[in-house]
Amino acid sequence: MDIDTLTHPTDTRTAAEALVDAAKTAGYAPSIHNTQPWRWRLTGNTLDLHLVRSRIMRTSDPDGRLAILSCGAALHHARVAMAAHGWRITVTRMLQGADRDLLARLHVDRRSPIDLTSVQQQQITLYAARIVLLRAQSERLVQRVNLHLALGGSFEPNSPPPTKTSDASGVRR
Repeated sequence: MDIDTLTHPTDTRTAAEALVDAAKTAGYAPSIHNTQPWRWRLTGNTLDLHLVRSRIMRTSDPDGRLAILSCGAALHHARVAMAAHGWRITVTRMLQGADRDLLARLHVDRRSPIDLTSVQQQQITLYAARIVLLRAQSERLVQRVNLHLALGGSFEPNSPPPTKTSDASGVRR
């Protein structure tokens, strides 16, 4: 690849192909209960990230905060993919006056030399976001296990499900 290719603006088709690849890469981002509550929309050399409210699990994420965090992980994956392939992009988050489900817009500026240090730092941030999501999911799982055990449940094969108690005394019915 020569310097001209790296430093001059690119045609829309090449940029669009890179954005499509970035959206595919973003599909590997962690999401709450693997719901992938996002949708990408490509227009020319711009990629929009939308929240899909129908994919929000109201029981575990009533206000949609974890779904939006999941969308942030997808956005990060897309940014890392673009940077890793030598694209300079501008990201605009929470666009004023736009649809409330439009969370971010990626716009291709030009090709740029790959900065491996920057890519590695973004990957570290990505792994930190994964840890936060996994920690939240594991805490909820521990709460459910503790509740199951508190109700008299067991994890032995063929054990009956826990029964409900009539009151705080713990007398089973």
